[in-house]
Amino acid sequence: MFCAATATAAVALPHDSLCFWTSMVFETGRVGHAENTASQSLRGVLARLLHTGDPGVWWTAAVAVPAVLGLAVAVRAELHGERAWAAMACAVTALLVSPVSWSHHWVSCVPVVVLLSVEGSRWALLGTIFGSYALWWVPHGTGRPELTQSGGQMALSALYPPAGTCFRVLAALRPWRRSRTA
Repeated sequence: MFCAATATAAVALPHDSLCFWTSMVFETGRVGHAENTASQSLRGVLARLLHTGDPGVWWTAAVAVPAVLGLAVAVRAELHGERAWAAMACAVTALLVSPVSWSHHWVSCVPVVVLLSVEGSRWALLGTIFGSYALWWVPHGTGRPELTQSGGQMALSALYPPAGTCFRVLAALRPWRRSRTA
């Protein structure tokens, strides 16, 4: 579907498609600063941790392993017939490795909390992180105060990625009940 839509756009708007796929897609600064508190991707966390607006190559290196592991967890879940776990592992992986995952993009974690609740997992309490607004308790806004955050402020402004990582670890360590081949 994605490829068909992209190909259709390229035929209909060749210049715009070429401009987007060769230039604009890499200009993530056009949507806001990487270090912004609302940026809950690994890139945003790394930007705040390194006190820089552009974590550059460090971000690329930092997301390679989580991307591969997250997709491996999703494939494993799918192969065992656990489609909900697979879909949520993909969603969380995308949020983590995306150049920008604004806090409101993490709405996909509502189904994660529902999934954990249905499974009777005590980890469903992870949902309280998404409803706490604790990431907004740190200085943010104009003047880019995120570049001078203390350790405690960084911990509060980076709550979603560790919660998403915990979910992926739970999914990876989960004993699957059934298999597609069984």
